[in-house]
Amino acid sequence: MENLTKREIERSFLVLLGEKGLEKVTVGDIASACRMNRNTFYYHFKDIPSLLESMFLERAERLFGGGVPGMSLSDALERFYACLEENRVLFSAVFASSRRDLYMGYFGVFCGKVASWLVGIIGGEQKLLPVQVDAVVEILKCEFIGQVVQWADSGFSYNMEEYGLKICRGIKSFI
Repeated sequence: MENLTKREIERSFLVLLGEKGLEKVTVGDIASACRMNRNTFYYHFKDIPSLLESMFLERAERLFGGGVPGMSLSDALERFYACLEENRVLFSAVFASSRRDLYMGYFGVFCGKVASWLVGIIGGEQKLLPVQVDAVVEILKCEFIGQVVQWADSGFSYNMEEYGLKICRGIKSFI
């Protein structure tokens, strides 16, 4: 039951983000949309920023958390770009927020986790040293953040999944 309640809070929050934007969504709005009292929200989350942080971490975990043996780099990247597109409302609300710097930290953690899993795929194939792993994780994390910032700067005007597929086709031609 606890997971269902949490999912309903997240689902309602995403709907409200699309309707009102991050700055105007309140805990009361979320509780009302879920037909629950505010205390139920606070049982699961400290506040709206902790809800956002949880959602970013959860999305990273859903992407590769259980490990994906035998997955190719391009397949993993395709999953990442599909996740970005699926969460367009979440990302656009974060980028439109006046507290963007705070929320970008959560997004940075998300990109860092994805980069670590991708380097795990690469590292297994390339036998990277620990110092190389750290460097490649940081480079990929920054690259992912940069791609999403570029997407945000365009007003989220293109489909990130299609963009990612173009990148993956290019990678496949090199590998």
